[in-house]
Amino acid sequence: MMSRARIDGRVLLGGILLLALGLRGWGVSFGLPHLYHADEPIIINQAMAYGAGSLKPVYLKIPQLISQLVFLCYGGFFVILRILGVVPSPDAFGQLFLKDPTAFYLIARIIFGVLLGAFSVYLLYKLGKRLRSGNHGLIAGFLLATAFLHVRDSHFIYMDIPLLCVLIAGFFCIEDVRVRGWKRDYLRFGFFAGMAAAVKYNGIFIVVPFLAAHAGRIVRGGLRKIISGMPLLILAGVMTLVTFALLNPGSWIFAPDFFSDTSKMSEFQGFIGWTHHLFYSLTGAVGVPLLLAAALGMALSLRAGGAPLRPMLVFVSIYYFVLCVYSQEHDRYVLPLIPFLCLFAAEGLLFLSGSGPRKNVLLGIFLTLSVLPSLSKDIMCDRLLARTDIRTVALNWVEKNVPAGRKIALDVPFFMPRLKPTVAQLLEKEQQILPAGRKADLKRIQWMKASALQDTAPRYELFFMNDDLAGGFLFSQPRIPYSVDALRALGIRTVIIAKVNKNQHPDFYAELGRKARRIARFSPYKNNSREWPVSAVPLTGAPFLWTDLASRERNGHVIEIFELID
Repeated sequence: MMSRARIDGRVLLGGILLLALGLRGWGVSFGLPHLYHADEPIIINQAMAYGAGSLKPVYLKIPQLISQLVFLCYGGFFVILRILGVVPSPDAFGQLFLKDPTAFYLIARIIFGVLLGAFSVYLLYKLGKRLRSGNHGLIAGFLLATAFLHVRDSHFIYMDIPLLCVLIAGFFCIEDVRVRGWKRDYLRFGFFAGMAAAVKYNGIFIVVPFLAAHAGRIVRGGLRKIISGMPLLILAGVMTLVTFALLNPGSWIFAPDFFSDTSKMSEFQGFIGWTHHLFYSLTGAVGVPLLLAAALGMALSLRAGGAPLRPMLVFVSIYYFVLCVYSQEHDRYVLPLIPFLCLFAAEGLLFLSGSGPRKNVLLGIFLTLSVLPSLSKDIMCDRLLARTDIRTVALNWVEKNVPAGRKIALDVPFFMPRLKPTVAQLLEKEQQILPAGRKADLKRIQWMKASALQDTAPRYELFFMNDDLAGGFLFSQPRIPYSVDALRALGIRTVIIAKVNKNQHPDFYAELGRKARRIARFSPYKNNSREWPVSAVPLTGAPFLWTDLASRERNGHVIEIFELID
């Protein structure tokens, strides 16, 4: 017969998982049918490109595995729609995507964001139970279920949340290597290490705690044990490489492009400082109380009996060091640390609670203090994601008030309303890429032209202001300078800007104030007089800072629309 404690543990776990699903599912339709996350289209467009017949990845700076899995999901979706008679052909399926990508993005977000995000909570519970105790697992799972950065990014389709699942699973293998070191343990670890790197290249850092676990087990056996352990390391290494190659075939099929693209990543990565990711990213991701409890848990892992947690301590330490010397300022870079900090925090909180009669009361207090910073941000962020984005509000106004076909100059494309280009501009783009034979882009433009014939929404001749007039993405061209005279020379009367950074193009904004009149303004803030964002870090998907979340009614930046004066 099942014990009362076991029943209570299952009830608590079920409640934690429901909480995890609820926080991640609320607002999952964020922005749709428009696309307001900077990175999501990289995954989705690649998946659709496979369906268009282009097997060569467009963007080898990120691995292919997630886009391949999304493609398989879309294949199943196509089969279902084909059976139901909704789409008669693959081309009709592509046109459906361009007409309204809502279902496509929801499928990917729910599977690879919401569900995998909640599943990582379950995996962390199991890992905590394996390494320490059931209470450790429940507390760690609860902390991860509410951890703000994990909740926020579980709304999106990208590689980060799937990577966390693989990393947590990999630590089960690391524990097996630490305590017994069978051949199959090394093979299993190699599989998960290869998969981690195939999800996101930085997943390969899981090799470091594996080596620490291997060394900790064999060093005590002396030189003979060390020598006998070498074949096992080689076995794990080979398995890692084979798994990575199979799951990320573009790395060797298109090897020159792969090495060219990945070598260029250094242009965007560099020394970020020793404290930025601590005081900005980690503090905002989980809150100060949880970080303090995690610091205590890490210190406790150095005591006798803390050996199961030490490989994890190695991972946290090395990964944070790499973040400091080679990363970017974006908060999401610390995501791989979050589950393990939650497990260390569980260790710290249970230690602080002691073993006396007030243990449960103290634990409840400490847990409440640890989750409140994140939970308050979770609710504010989910509320924003569930509301109409300010870019959509501006779009609706433009389509009602600006005549179709008018020439419009746009500021930073990501922060602009998603206006549709004219069919003539689509034809220009088609002619532009025909010589290159870019199959996926050509197919996409064909789908867009077919969709335009059925679409009654106004279309505009779009121009994109940029300091760099050469290059750029196909659908953010043609580029023009930030100059009122240049706008007039092209016959452009309407200008849309986003208040993203007051230090960029101040002369142009001042010139607009003199030579144009503002005809509309849309603010996402509660204080309508606010001009510039709270945070200087660019907005990738949704706000990060508590002060930014609390100041808002909607997502996005202030948008202003100007009409040039004759």
